[in-house]
Order: sequence, then C-alpha cells, then structure tokens
Amino acid sequence: MKFKDLILKYKWDDIKPLFYELYQDSDRNLDAYKLVFEKIKRLQVEESNHEILIRNITESGVSYVHVNAIKLSEKEVDGELMTYSLMLTPWNEWAGMSIDTESLSTFPEKDIIIHCLWEMTFCGFDEKDIKKMSNEIDDDCKN
Repeated sequence: MKFKDLILKYKWDDIKPLFYELYQDSDRNLDAYKLVFEKIKRLQVEESNHEILIRNITESGVSYVHVNAIKLSEKEVDGELMTYSLMLTPWNEWAGMSIDTESLSTFPEKDIIIHCLWEMTFCGFDEKDIKKMSNEIDDDCKN
C-alpha cells in the first residue's frame, strides 16, 4: 500500500484525536499537521524505489518509533538492510512510497499516518524550508 493510498482512506478528524496520544508535544501544531495531511491527498505522486519502514526501537532503556526507508533494489548485507532517513524527502515522493508489510501488520493504519507525518515535518511544515535545509546539507558535504 502506498502512503497516499493510506491517507486517502481517512479524514483528518479520524487522525487528530490520536496525534496527541502518540506525540504529546504535537498539540500546538495540529493545524499545521492537518494542512500537510490535506496537501498529501492532493499531491501528484512521484513513484519511488524506496519503501517506508516503521519500527519500535529501544535504546538505553528508551523506547520510540523510528521511521525510515529501504531501497527496494538493495540486498541485505550481513543480515541487515541499509536504511535511509526520510525527513528531507519531498512529500510527493513520500506519497508514492509503499509501506512495508511488517509495518502494516505491526502498527494500526492511523498510527502509521501519524508517525509518517511526524517524520516528514521534523524539519518544518513548509517544503521550501525543508528543501533549503537539504541544499545546505548537500553544500556542506561538498566542501
């Protein structure tokens, strides 16, 4: 299932009450999350060769949900898949990514939407700002 297909199954009012349960400090940004949610519904999907992975992680006694991606064409190395951060990924590419089957079987669909919205807005609620940050990181890496 593609991320946009999942978003299209729900209305914001289905998602909003759960947001605060998963991310307690999200209440001040709920209007911004709603705008992103609605924008994804209207986006032209860009097909992607990445798949969204959502996993429960525990490190040093702290548990959290981690959202990242794998490249579908890559193979495991030493039993591990190479994962990629998605926080600077354009939203139309997010919309076109499939969600891996383990994530779909582990998390409720609404939780998947919330975790993805959290990750995709980690660097801001405006794609221009996110693109600017991405360009700055690229420039720093070149120098």
